[in-house]
Amino acid sequence: MNVLGVLHLVLLVRSCVATLTDSQVEGGDGGTKTTAKPTKELVVPITLDLAEVNTNSVDVPDTTTKDGINTTYYYPKGKFYFEKIVDGTRTVWESTKEKCSPAYTISKGNVTFLALLLKKSDDETDLIYYEKKNLGWKLVEKTKSENIIEELKRQPEQPAVKTIDLDLSDVDSTAFSVEESEEDKVPLKKFAVKTDHHLNEINYGDSELWKSDSPDKHCTLATVYFEEENPMLLSLTLNQGFVYLQKNGTEWKSISQGDCDVALVKIKELASLPKPKIVELNVNDIDDSAFTVKEETVEGLPLKTVTPKEGVLVSSVMDGEKEVWKGVDKEHALSVLVYYDGESPASVVVNFVKADGKKPWRYHHKQGDGWEGVNKEDHEKFLEELKKEVLQSAEQLSNLPSSDPNTLDITKLDSSKFSSFEYIYDDNLTQLIAPNKDTTVTRLMNDKEEVWTPGENEEFGYARVYLDENREPRVINVASIISSKIEYNYFVKNGTKWEHTTECAEKTKLKVKVEKSDTPIDLAKTEDTDKCRVVNVELLNAPTRFHLPTPEYHSNNVKSGNKNIWTATGDERCMACAIYSKNGVSLLSLFIRAENELHHKYFEKSGKEWKDLTHEVFFKKYKEMRNA
Repeated sequence: MNVLGVLHLVLLVRSCVATLTDSQVEGGDGGTKTTAKPTKELVVPITLDLAEVNTNSVDVPDTTTKDGINTTYYYPKGKFYFEKIVDGTRTVWESTKEKCSPAYTISKGNVTFLALLLKKSDDETDLIYYEKKNLGWKLVEKTKSENIIEELKRQPEQPAVKTIDLDLSDVDSTAFSVEESEEDKVPLKKFAVKTDHHLNEINYGDSELWKSDSPDKHCTLATVYFEEENPMLLSLTLNQGFVYLQKNGTEWKSISQGDCDVALVKIKELASLPKPKIVELNVNDIDDSAFTVKEETVEGLPLKTVTPKEGVLVSSVMDGEKEVWKGVDKEHALSVLVYYDGESPASVVVNFVKADGKKPWRYHHKQGDGWEGVNKEDHEKFLEELKKEVLQSAEQLSNLPSSDPNTLDITKLDSSKFSSFEYIYDDNLTQLIAPNKDTTVTRLMNDKEEVWTPGENEEFGYARVYLDENREPRVINVASIISSKIEYNYFVKNGTKWEHTTECAEKTKLKVKVEKSDTPIDLAKTEDTDKCRVVNVELLNAPTRFHLPTPEYHSNNVKSGNKNIWTATGDERCMACAIYSKNGVSLLSLFIRAENELHHKYFEKSGKEWKDLTHEVFFKKYKEMRNA
């Protein structure tokens, strides 16, 4: 930036300010604060576009020349004032509360400034300044202006050469000839300055990399060496020698030619190596082809130490679709420790490499459905609590009888005591388990994990087990009888424990949705078809026959032979049918979904017809059937 123009700007604009006010400008010691009384009331806001002035609201710009300096004045007409200044599509300044009137541009050679007189209140105004760069306007510090005004006045007229700057993040192609190539697999770009242009400043976004320290010194060629897409070395050919710069972390530092040659050799060595494979680590599904896994147990706590194989860089750690840790700016994990609560990840520790070479550790704990970072002390406390819980669970299991004839273990079903079948119900893979006659259940287990025990006067009826994609139990719905009344209770797996819940969002997460077509359910058919399964089982002392559409189907019509029983309206679809039959009585329940709601329709067979029943009448008859 040519700061010589700033001081001239200050003096010139102050001179103009004095002509626009009824009182003198205060601050003769160089300050820019003024106390002035405007000659007109400013009430109508407008926008000034320097690229295309609207002369309906702005006087025709008037330009004067003195000491080789051209000054153009922009006065809003009448009661207008500027609330925004733009230059084509770029915004230069926008008011918060101030009113701008007037504005000026001042130029000498290829240096251009913009001055804005801002009214802050009835008796206070201020001046702000911008310098025009090749890609826009840049705010100028006021304090620099007073020190260089005399030098600017003495400057002789310069030949018509445009001073420009180079922003490596946003290159102005009109000012440079750009050549892209490779040198020993290292990407490089050469920016040659076009004729009649002087390159005096190089930036990368908001970071200044190099700036000329003399009006006579400028860059003619900038060569940039990259690591992938990141600029790492900069070689500048000046009209007065050479400059070399290297990126160190987030900063750029000046280096010697010898150091630049050494750094370039290292970049070339890296470029010649095989490109690493960038992967994410899913702690629920570890890819053996990309990772080495060491499994061990630490004080009863399962631990996996995961290390990426050669040529693999871990950019992030995931728990399914939930993010645990993610590296930034080339950070990558060296090793990941995964502590498990049963089969579920409970704590993840990541040792990673930062861009500056440091190798810190980060600690993360499972919190509800997500993960949060914790410090080392909280991590160690968490592990101690987890170890205590594991020890207590082990002690409880050791006290259980080795073989209890009244225990239902869903992982080791005894077909002589239990009936079981799997089916898809409402997009859930489900296993139904029911005790045979004369089988009593006083404990429900998932291997060594206790799920349910009966309360007072409670009798086990059956269990629906909801399975995940690995066919592992995640949710269990237990139907039991208390004083002839059916109770349903959900249990959700949390680590090695099963917890009772009143709501079961986890069941929804296990759904595997597939496109479905409509098919009728014919209750007269008692054998499986390719579109519908038929399953017979005794539930709660009532023989039951299920009609279950296969996963690709749901039903828009239920019939018995040629007699229609139910037809869908709107988006209703039948997910399943259950017929309960005993002592000459047959009851029918339809499980119907409409959008996100699940409801039932009830019927009783009368002769060859199925008659509608209310909820109350159906369950009264169903209770009588079970107790018969």
